[in-house]
Amino acid sequence: LENIKSYIKIQQVRYPGRFDVAYHIEEGILKEHTLKLILQPLVENALKHGYLPGMEIRIAVSVGERISVTVSDTGSGMKTETAAAINAQWQGAHSEALPAFGIGLSYVIRSLHEFFSEDCFFEVQSEEQKGTTFLIEMPKQKGAGYYAENSDH
Repeated sequence: LENIKSYIKIQQVRYPGRFDVAYHIEEGILKEHTLKLILQPLVENALKHGYLPGMEIRIAVSVGERISVTVSDTGSGMKTETAAAINAQWQGAHSEALPAFGIGLSYVIRSLHEFFSEDCFFEVQSEEQKGTTFLIEMPKQKGAGYYAENSDH
């Protein structure tokens, strides 16, 4: 979480007053380990491709049996076909022939699939001129080995 907060601070210095951010982070999440740099490409996508003046980016992370992550924005959204193609990329993430949606988004999809395979959920919902929401649900990880070394805290 510190990575995404730092990234957003940098963007707010570069573009003061152009967007707002709201965090809804459950306290228990700080004890959990997860992949690094999963949130940053999603926020970058909102700012680079969905920017509208005064937009809000919301980041919500909750933990129960699993870790749930939501990154949403009130930006320009994306075409229905684009959202459908991204969701199709997730469904076919085991394939070597992935369509290109940029380095960041492809990285998120491939990383989630490689680390969690079928035990992870990823979906993008979007409506033009209303915004985009990325939904991720992943299993909790034990704090040892590779996952501990790649935690966000």
